[in-house]
Amino acid sequence: MEYSPLRHIPELYGLGLILLELGRGKLLVDSAVGRQPPSGLKEGMMEHLMACEHLAAVGRDVGAAYERAARVCIYCDLEFGLEGKTVGGLQSLEARESFWRKVVVPLEECWRLFNE
Repeated sequence: MEYSPLRHIPELYGLGLILLELGRGKLLVDSAVGRQPPSGLKEGMMEHLMACEHLAAVGRDVGAAYERAARVCIYCDLEFGLEGKTVGGLQSLEARESFWRKVVVPLEECWRLFNE
């Protein structure tokens, strides 16, 4: 799924960034130190570029289910009802159920496996 600012919920995106940092054990900003952003990159997109790079690595580090949960947050890949619009953020029942199914359940499974 491609990033789209039309399907961006800051709280969900922020959770995705935190999941990446926890899974990798380092801050995303540390990965950008000393790197020059590609020319023409819009402000704030360097963070998203770092997140995309870390998604594959987090899958290798802590597993595919964790990566998918983080990816759902980064790309705001939830069912929202209302013809796919993010109006109201996570207020719709469809969005909350989708968040539960695509993020919470996989993370609970990762936690269970981690504690075995």
